[in-house]
Amino acid sequence: MTVSTIWAQIVSAADANAGLAGWAQAVGTTGAIVAAILIANGQERVARRARVEAQNALIDLCIGLGERGRESTRKARDILLAMPPPEPPLHLAFQAPVKQWETEMGEVWTALTAVPRDEVRDPTLAFYLGQLLRATDVSLAMGYAMAHLETARITLNSQEILIGAALEGVHSRRLRR
Repeated sequence: MTVSTIWAQIVSAADANAGLAGWAQAVGTTGAIVAAILIANGQERVARRARVEAQNALIDLCIGLGERGRESTRKARDILLAMPPPEPPLHLAFQAPVKQWETEMGEVWTALTAVPRDEVRDPTLAFYLGQLLRATDVSLAMGYAMAHLETARITLNSQEILIGAALEGVHSRRLRR
């Protein structure tokens, strides 16, 4: 038996029984609806996976930049903490590590401003990315105001805390694949 012979037998059976044709149409329609739903769900899964991967890539980029900023802040703070109090007349030896920190934080801030935050659909993630950007921006601005060793130590310590808090928020928005 060939496919055409089988098909001819099905069609003749449907013609002989009017109720069978209705049932065949109902089953075919239901099958088409189920197939359409399955195809749509599959496409949605693929689209969601792409969105998740894009958001996680953005998160990874920002975490890397934030970690670089936090590490730079820690390094400068540790150098300043290891320095003895300045002897009168006041010397400004502590300003060299502060200048290095300002340079590194400027690079981090510049890289963070290039992140396409307008593509972020998660409002909480957008908030934390903004916090991270502000923490590095404030770090840059505060670096210029450091005129005393103790002020510089306190500023660097608070900036490390701010950057760390923003990074925790960014980490919390990582999506499961």
